[in-house]
This record gives sequence, C-alpha cells and structure tokens, in this order.
Amino acid sequence: MNKENEDIPIAVPVVVNCNICFQPFNSNGISHIICTLLCGHIFGKSCLVQWFNSRSNNFSCPICRKSIVEMKTFEMVQLSRNELIKDYEDKIKELETEILNLRSMANNQNRMVQRVQQNRFELPTHAQNVRNSIVQRRRLRIISNQPTRQDLTTTTENHLTVSRSLTTNSNVTNNNRSDSNGLHHVNILNPVTDNDVQRYRMVTYPVIHNETADSSRTITYRLTFKNSFDFTGITDATYNDNILITAIRQEDPINHTLMYGLHIKNANNDVLYIPLSDKKIVAVQSITDPSVANVQRVVAVCNKAKFYNIIIDGSNCTMIKLFQGYIGRLEGSPIRTRLLHKPSSITFITPEKYAIGTKRGCLFVRNFDQNSTVWRDLNYYVNDRGTTLRGKDEPITMLHSISESALICSQHSCVCIFDETVGRVKLEEFSGSMLSIDYNKHSEVLTTISKISEIEVLLNVWKIRIVPENDRTIFSCEMTCTSSEMIYNYDGKVRELSTIAVNYQNCNLLTTLIIDRFSRSIYLKALDGSCDGNQIPIRSPATTIKVCIEKNKYYVNERENLKFLTVSKTDISVYKLSVEADQIST
Repeated sequence: MNKENEDIPIAVPVVVNCNICFQPFNSNGISHIICTLLCGHIFGKSCLVQWFNSRSNNFSCPICRKSIVEMKTFEMVQLSRNELIKDYEDKIKELETEILNLRSMANNQNRMVQRVQQNRFELPTHAQNVRNSIVQRRRLRIISNQPTRQDLTTTTENHLTVSRSLTTNSNVTNNNRSDSNGLHHVNILNPVTDNDVQRYRMVTYPVIHNETADSSRTITYRLTFKNSFDFTGITDATYNDNILITAIRQEDPINHTLMYGLHIKNANNDVLYIPLSDKKIVAVQSITDPSVANVQRVVAVCNKAKFYNIIIDGSNCTMIKLFQGYIGRLEGSPIRTRLLHKPSSITFITPEKYAIGTKRGCLFVRNFDQNSTVWRDLNYYVNDRGTTLRGKDEPITMLHSISESALICSQHSCVCIFDETVGRVKLEEFSGSMLSIDYNKHSEVLTTISKISEIEVLLNVWKIRIVPENDRTIFSCEMTCTSSEMIYNYDGKVRELSTIAVNYQNCNLLTTLIIDRFSRSIYLKALDGSCDGNQIPIRSPATTIKVCIEKNKYYVNERENLKFLTVSKTDISVYKLSVEADQIST
C-alpha cells in the first residue's frame, strides 16, 4: 500500500441526534427538523416546543439551563433540490398574488384621492350654500317670532279707523298706500251695515322688510394705530379719560417677589405702580369722579377673594386713597368666609356703586365709599308661584350696566339680566356657549356672539327694554332679536368685544370690532348696514383677551373720534377709530 495514501485521513460520518429524545432528525423538514438556540445546543423542533410547553423547566435550555428570554431559535430545513424549487415556486405565487392585491388597493386609493380632490374644489360652493341656508332659516325664525302676523287682529283693532260713507249705495273701491313710517294702509270694505249705511275701516299693519334692506347705509372708517405697551402677565386693562390702567405681574423691588398690581399711565406719560396681591388680579375698572376734576375711582379684584377701592389723581398719577377687604364679608365678620367668593367680573353701575360677579354665581352690589354696606347678592328670582329661588351657579362674566339699577351678564350659555330691587328679571338661553356680549347704552342694544359649532359662530343683536310696574315691585324685561348673522372668520375664543354706534344725520349704524382669524387683523363690522375701511394687523391675536373702547364712549361721528384697546397677555395696543362725514351714505 502506498504510504501517501496511508497519511490521508478517512472522513468518518458524523451522526447528529436530538439532545432531548436522542433520535435522528427527519430529512423532510416536517416533524423533527433541526433547531438550535443561541447557546449552540441542537434539538429537534418538536421536542423543543414540547419542552417549553412544560412549565417545570422555567423556560431554559435543556442542557445549559440558560433563560430562553435572552435567546432566539434558529431552524435548518434539509430539503432536496426539487423540493426547494417547489417551495420557492409556491412562495413566488404567493408574492405575485399579494402584488396583484396591493396594485388593486393602490388603484382604489388613487381613485379616492382624485374624488377627494374634486370634492375639495366643490367644497367652498357647498359650504357657502349651507351658510346661506342657515342664515335664511334663522331669518325666517326671527320673522316668525315677531308679533306682526300673530297679533295682526290686535294691531288692526288698535289702528281701527271707522268712517261712514254716504247713504248712497255707491261702490267703495280698495285704495292702498304707504306712509313714510313704512306702514301699509289698506281700505277694506266692511259688509256690516248699520241703518243701511255701509262702513269701511282702515287696517294698519307693518310690512316685514328683508334684513338686508339697510345694506344701502354704508360708512367708510379708518383705524389708526397710536401706541403699544409691553408688560409681563397682563390680566386686564381699562381706558378712561386718557388714563390707561393695566393689571400686570411684576417683581416687587422691596422683597423681590412676584406681585400682581396696577400700572397707571396718563397722557403726560406719568406712571404709577401699585402692588396689591400675590394672587392674580382678575379684573379692574375705573370711572371718573363726578365731584372732583381729574380724579378717578378704581376697583380691582383678585383671586384671593379681595377687592380694592382706589382713588387716584389722574393729572399727576398719584394715589389718594386705598381701601381693601374680602368680597362678601363685612369688617369684623369671621375671616374664613373670605375664600367663598372668588371674583370673575366687575363693572361700575354709577360712580357711587359697582357690581362684582363671582365664580360661584354670586352677584354683589356695593357702594364705593360706604365700607360698612351690607353685601347684597342679586342672583335670585321669583317663580310663578311667588317662591324665591336661587339662580344659576355658573361664573358671572362680562358684566355690563344697563341703567342705574340694572345689570346684564353672561353665565355659560345664558344671558341674564338683574335688577337691584327684584333680582333676576330675564334669562335667555343660547344653543351654544357664549363667547362675547356687549351692551351699548347709546343705542340700548346688546350684541352677543355664541359658538354653534367648531366653524359656526352666531352674531345676534338684541333690543332690550326694562319696564318697572307696580311701584318697582314687578319688572317686565323684553329682549327682541333685531338681526342675526353667521360669521366664519371668528377664531372661536371667549373674548370681550365692543359695540359702537356711528351717528350721522340722526341715523345710528351699529358696528362691532372683530378680530379676523385668517388675516390676524382687527376691523369694524357693520351689524345693520355695511362698512368700508382698513384692517390693522394685531401683534398677538391668539392671546388677546379683550377689545375695549374708552369708558362711557359708545358712539363716533364726524366730529368725535374714539379710542380703543386690544389687550393681550403680553402687550396693549391703542388705536383710534374715525369716520368722515362725506364718507357716510344713507
């Protein structure tokens, strides 16, 4: 034998068996295929699965006892050449079927995208049609609520004019005419006879006009930016007689702590800062003292349930007097009651008294100079049975004075009217949440903005009339909606706005200041006509908390301008609204 052949090692076949059942692996790869763990030990898959199904092994390797949580399994399949080809062909068929399904889904998706794009171009038209339909429905509802048709018989009797004709049997023809007051007169033959004398009467009834009939009244206005002031933590502001009072948060220079107080600035740029509380100043209001020149009375309230009565000299921005106390508590009463009445809104009724609304629905009226005055809560009403009941518990916000004894406010989705003598005299519920209300004393109208949906905001104008009866023991309150309009450029934020009357040639055109959420600017919107003027971009529309005009300034004309503020959390801007006489057409 050749020696070289003797040195060549002979390959010894290695037989690998399962370490669990000690049986060889199947070559068909079905029941007992090779399976290994990361630790390197080899098992048959069926044995390994059976091993792990038993809870007594704690999910560990059968040989080295390493935890299976830290391992993965690897499988090896022993197949012949034909079996591998067949296996790949089956997988290719499955993938081709999946490709066809995905292609069909992609085609369907493309058709849906094309349909959506087509609908997107048609959506503005559909949206405008829906808006017009909503506006028309609301107009019809307003018209149907008017007493014109329902009380036609009563109106007829009130305006009855009876005339006797000649005793002759001559025919009486119907004559129609209209007078300058917009009343339509119709002569109607009355078949009732008295002593063989025929009668006819004149029936007078108002003609229902279209709401857009006043659209011919157009004004041209101009908004002018005057100045702006930056502060930290602005919570409220008021503007009266060229004195700007702002509630801000500022560091106290004495003890270096953050304090809330009032920043007061007059036309001469004199400045006064009054630190008041370590809690947020919720609201501040001011009014001119009628007895002393250049003196203003200021009321502020904070979240510590405290109020502050301040008298300042506006000519040089100096403080004359400061009095503070807890809302709803008299001096000497238990101090624990101070936490019961956290404020939400304030307003002056007259220079001598003011009202404070609270977060729990209380409405207090207090005299400015009389610190021992009993706190009176007006949030009550008398039902039909004569029982006195408590009013709503929602926070009282956006307080406004209607007269020397009447107040109007917002409570969530309601508008409530109160009188000092008899409590609540009117509650008007709205379908959506209330965003803004404002009462214009000059025109005696209320403007409300309520949120109907995410994109629909309803603007209403109401005529309010309070009539005392029986020596001020019974009051009747009338709220009549004179116009209604859907606006779509309002940003839907709760914000105090202002209603302004434009006076010209004994004509009043109602307007309001609106912040456009698309252009981020402020403009004047007519409520019973049309406006033509400029828009002014504002610095912080998202954080603007109120738009307020000068105190006790409710109108503007060709001789008198008007200043207003936009108050945000970081800045205050002052603007001027002016109207020229030759730019107003009726």
